Amino acid sequence: MKKLALFLCILVLVTITGCNKEIKTEYSLNETATIDDIEITMTKASYSNNILEVEFKIKNERNNTISIAPDTYFKLYDINQVQIPNKYENDNNMIKKGDTITLTLQYNIQEKSIYEILFYSGIVENNIKFTITGLNK
Repeated sequence: MKKLALFLCILVLVTITGCNKEIKTEYSLNETATIDDIEITMTKASYSNNILEVEFKIKNERNNTISIAPDTYFKLYDINQVQIPNKYENDNNMIKKGDTITLTLQYNIQEKSIYEILFYSGIVENNIKFTITGLNK
């Protein structure tokens, strides 16, 4: 009986420890984040003439069509924590179930050694960060 109780205690501890997985929230170039049934990959980043241009491949794994508004879902902040607006007009921000689009973002920003673009899914716990480094010449 004592062995059974010890076994059950160990099993409970292993189960509780296994549930404490850390969720990745920071991504770099060509890493895919999956959030709320949306796959997002930053596929390109470049800087020229005070313009940071970033491309994302976004795949909709939801059961419905979604709309991605760049300034609502993707945010880049300046040093004073003021959001920098996206300048690029994408042809299509609607993504049907199972479809993939390329979304281009352009920001007028001074050159920095690191850029962080935040993706807000609408659920606070599901925010992720795309980090861009190494663009300086």
